[in-house]
Amino acid sequence: MKHSKRSIKTWVWLDALTMPNKEALHERLKTAFGFPDYYGRNLDALWDLLSAWSTPLDIFVVNSKALDNYGLGFLALLKELEKENNRIRVYTDSLPPLPMDNSDMLYSV
Repeated sequence: MKHSKRSIKTWVWLDALTMPNKEALHERLKTAFGFPDYYGRNLDALWDLLSAWSTPLDIFVVNSKALDNYGLGFLALLKELEKENNRIRVYTDSLPPLPMDNSDMLYSV
C-alpha cells in the first residue's frame, strides 16, 4: 500500500476541566499525544517530546480558566513550544479557520 505524499495534520483537543491538577494533566497529555510509558509526567519531559514533534500539530486548550497554577505553567510551555517548533500551533479557548485545502487530518480528543 502506498502512502499519500500529503502531510498529515494532527489536532489535539484538551479540555482543562479534565485536567484539574498535575497528575490529571499529565495523564491526559500521555493519552492525547500517545506518549510512551516512559513519559516522565513533568513539563521537562513534555518539552522534550513536543519540541521534536515532526508533523504539523494544532493544540487546542479549552476552558483554560479551569487550570491551576501548574496548568498555567503548562500553557506557558505550549506558547514557548510554538516559538521553538514551527510545526506547532496553540489555540487557547479559540478556534482557527477551518482548513480549506482538503488536507488529511488526524484528531485526538
